[in-house]
Amino acid sequence: VTPHTARGDGVRHSFTRGNNRAPPGKHAVPNVARMSPAHATPTSARRIVVVGAGMVAHRFVESLLARQDVPWQITVLGEERRGPYDRVGLTSYFEGRSAEELALDPAPFADPRVTLVTGDRASFIDRAGRLVWTESRTSYAYDALVLATGSYAARPAIDGARLDGCFVYRTIEDLQAIESFVRDR
Repeated sequence: VTPHTARGDGVRHSFTRGNNRAPPGKHAVPNVARMSPAHATPTSARRIVVVGAGMVAHRFVESLLARQDVPWQITVLGEERRGPYDRVGLTSYFEGRSAEELALDPAPFADPRVTLVTGDRASFIDRAGRLVWTESRTSYAYDALVLATGSYAARPAIDGARLDGCFVYRTIEDLQAIESFVRDR
């Protein structure tokens, strides 16, 4: 395992040889009640990893940054290749609103205490080691963990639900696929 330094005092590890799988174990979540940084000093920021980079994660980061007395180093892990956007307003995409116009304020992620990782889905939580592993085989150490993964678009278990032309409606990419399908017809 080769260590790489992320922003601040966050620690990131990537597999470079040997077993390229995350360590075995249960996919469990630690008690988020431990998020109070009572034992942190002004010079020792505690690491928080947020799994999910949607509207809830965005609001969580904003509220945490507003607390000037709390020394956190925040890493937000997002499955999608773009930053947080207004998922509730996705319908307006078909009314001409662009993906950029749906984007939420990027200011919280410009803060030096925050690292936004996009396009790399969290795939394993190692509670004992206090690490979150991603599909790229990168791990992120945490002192506190927040799961803000939102929902998923369920497909009904009926014949034809996965045929060409049947779509889920959850992400901007889903809408772009629908738009492309209609345009190509």
